[in-house]
Amino acid sequence: MTSINVGTACPVPITAPAISDSLKKHKDQINYLFDKYPDKWEVIRRGFRPVKNLFLGWKEKKDKIA
Repeated sequence: MTSINVGTACPVPITAPAISDSLKKHKDQINYLFDKYPDKWEVIRRGFRPVKNLFLGWKEKKDKIA
């Protein structure tokens, strides 16, 4: 799964950088939902690089705080 494929599959096409920017803008909400529902969205969580990068950054941040 790539940003280009996801962007072209949207009803209104969106660019890969726009997807990354939007994910960064909403990263706290996304990571909150990932923590709250750990068994959901496995394909996106593990197969979509922009989300994987967000999730890894969040995990590292949590580990530093703990």
